[in-house]
Order: sequence, then structure tokens, then C-alpha cells
Amino acid sequence: MKNVKKILIAIMAVVLAVGCVCAFAACNKGEKTISIGAQAGTTGEAYIKGDADWGFAGIPNGTVSSYQTIGLAVNDMKNGNIEYAVVDKATANTLVTANPNDIKMIDIALTVEQYAIGVNKNKTDLLASINTIIDNIKANGTLDAIYAAYADIDISDDEASASAPNSDVYVGIENGNANATNKLVLATNAQFAPYEYKIGNKFYGIDMEIAKIIAAELEMELVISDMDFDAVVTSVQQGDADIALACLTVNAKRAQSVTFSHAYEEGAAQVLIVKKSNTEFDACSTADDVINVFKNKK
Repeated sequence: MKNVKKILIAIMAVVLAVGCVCAFAACNKGEKTISIGAQAGTTGEAYIKGDADWGFAGIPNGTVSSYQTIGLAVNDMKNGNIEYAVVDKATANTLVTANPNDIKMIDIALTVEQYAIGVNKNKTDLLASINTIIDNIKANGTLDAIYAAYADIDISDDEASASAPNSDVYVGIENGNANATNKLVLATNAQFAPYEYKIGNKFYGIDMEIAKIIAAELEMELVISDMDFDAVVTSVQQGDADIALACLTVNAKRAQSVTFSHAYEEGAAQVLIVKKSNTEFDACSTADDVINVFKNKK
């Protein structure tokens, strides 16, 4: 009799365990893992994952796929390997221009950001000079003219294969004159058209034009060091570069490593890129609407 009771208890335990598993599965039925691409180390990646230091809650059920360039993420989306991508709005617009039949931008700001130059913390005089130059080019219309020149560039998947706005306007060659005695070493990631990109060994873009002006005003040789984005701030922090210009979003986390200049762009934002056929976000008008679409995905 005791053995029978033990057997019954064991059976009941198994039934209860199976019931719990089934109940858990039922509760989670309908949840979907959402594959979203971003360039490694960028604000877009932090937005998808969620980051308390940045104030980002993360995208519900979102799984980030990190890429060396955002162009690679777009290619993966076109091939059906990921569903969405998050990137700076101006760069998103450039990518859509290059891929008009395949992707589109959801023109809703997911974030509100400022872009500034990261300066080595030991170079306070350089910071003061850069701030003065930024204030001047904002006041005299030079910065607006630079933005206008790069407003409608057409590249192909971040490879910068198209012509620059002005073929005679470029900021130098890779690594410039590394032996110059009076040099300004710039860390960047030339994968963010229209802000920074390359044609051959020449650098173009909004940020590069700003760097060119700063170097000229300071009568310094501009030396450009192109590297992975997530190494840009570290390079300046360690003294391998003087400044970082790479669509660098101002935040407290990065400010621990570099000192930020005055902002040269206000109201920058991350946006969503989707396949051209995607209609999920057609009724959205706010960032909350976009997040609700993700929350309700089945």
C-alpha cells in the first residue's frame, strides 16, 4: 500500500510539473523575438538593448544584431536575416536614397540627441579654441552651408561609391602627414554618410568639413585616423588622437572619457529603417507608438 501511495505521489508530481510548463508556455505564447540591427558601439545599439546610463529602456522583445557598419545591417535586412535597423536619421536618409526599392525610413524620432566633438581631457586650450570655432561657423552660416552641400548625396550601402558634393572639396588622405610636428589627430569611423565617408583614400562629409575648418583655423596639419566606431572615444581618451568626430552623441557615459565641445548639431535622432513593403508603422506618429507596435507583435 505504501508503494502504491509513493507511485501516485510521483505521478501527481510529474503531472503538476507538466502543467506548470504548459501554463508557462501558454503565458508566453504570442511573444516574438524581434531581430534589430545596429552598428556596434552606437547610440542605436544602446537604444535597442536598453541602457540605464543613456536613459534607454530597450525595445520590447528586441534582440540586437551588431555590425561593423550600418550598411552591413541594411544588407542583412534586404536578405531577410533581420527585420529592422536603428541608425541616425541623416544616415538613414542616405541609406534609403541608395536603396529606394528595398528599404524605407520611419520618420519618427526615437531619441533626441546632440552631436559634439570629443576632446582629450588634457587639452583644455584646444577645447576652448574648438568651441570658439564652432560658435563662429554656426553664427556666420558656414555650418548651414556644409549641411546643405551634403543634404542629397547618393551612396551605395556606406561604400561611398558616388561623387562627393564638390569633387575639389576633400579633407585629406588617410593618416595625413603623420610626421607633421603641428598636427591635429582626428579619430573617426568613415561609415556614417553624410557625416563621414570615403571615396578612395579621401574623406568627405559634414564632420570632416568641420574638422578641416578647425585644422585650418588652428594652422595645424589634419591627420585622420579611421577606425571602428567603438574605438573612437577610447582613442582620444588614451591620447592616440586629439579629437573625435563621428556623429558622437553627447552623454554622461562618454563624458567620463572625453570632454565634449559645444554641440554642432541639436535635435539629432535615432530612427527605424524597415523593408519597403513593411506597413506595421504606417499609423504611428510618436516614438511610443513605434514601441507599442513592438510590444504587440505576435
